[in-house]
Amino acid sequence: MQKSYAINSLLVGVGLVLLVLVLAVQKSPLFFAEYAVFVRPDGHYQVRVMRKPSWLGGMPGQAGDNPGVVWLLDGQGQLLEQADVEMVQLVDHVDWQGKNVSIKWVADWDLPD
Repeated sequence: MQKSYAINSLLVGVGLVLLVLVLAVQKSPLFFAEYAVFVRPDGHYQVRVMRKPSWLGGMPGQAGDNPGVVWLLDGQGQLLEQADVEMVQLVDHVDWQGKNVSIKWVADWDLPD
């Protein structure tokens, strides 16, 4: 009886560790795939649209249906802002206006001085 309890406890522990690892990998920026990049005309800022991985695959042409994240980066590549997006294909235009960047339905950010 004690032996089967120990084995069950070990299996539950291993299962929890694997679950935590899968969730950590899913949130890690290392596994994002670049979907689109929009650079401000003066080159000082860029918006990078990153697609989250799809573990179940998909049909051809469905890459834009994946959820993702949108990053606002400065000229040195430092992350200034970020926003989640339900489908990366929603980000098809970035509007640069002076000290502001706007992405319809996704984000509206002020740029630093």
